[in-house]
Amino acid sequence: MNSYSSEMGFRLRKIRENFILPGVKLSANQFAKMLDSTADKILNYERGLSNVPNSILIRLYYLGINPVYILTGEEYVYANNESGKRLNQKCEQVSKVNILSNRQDSDKKLKIIKAAAKDLRKKK
Repeated sequence: MNSYSSEMGFRLRKIRENFILPGVKLSANQFAKMLDSTADKILNYERGLSNVPNSILIRLYYLGINPVYILTGEEYVYANNESGKRLNQKCEQVSKVNILSNRQDSDKKLKIIKAAAKDLRKKK
């Protein structure tokens, strides 16, 4: 296939791994079941070996994914429908949780470093 198919496939994989269930990487098999397809077909689309059929684009639209984004890489990943709005909200919530947990991890690491530095000062 051509580079256009490869680019579409890349975006489809990105959607599968990041946007359908924010915070959860779906397997090709799980994604295929959602789209009434097979894992082999999904992987062929993602690799650019087969064109993504309209039926898949339509199903993704009803799940909340913008088909224009898949086809061109332009516009927003989420569709301008209720499903897209819900997915976008879930993604924002997951992002906020990840940011908070990263900050908490950083705070814990900083406390450990400070404690280690304090111990080193005591040993001198």
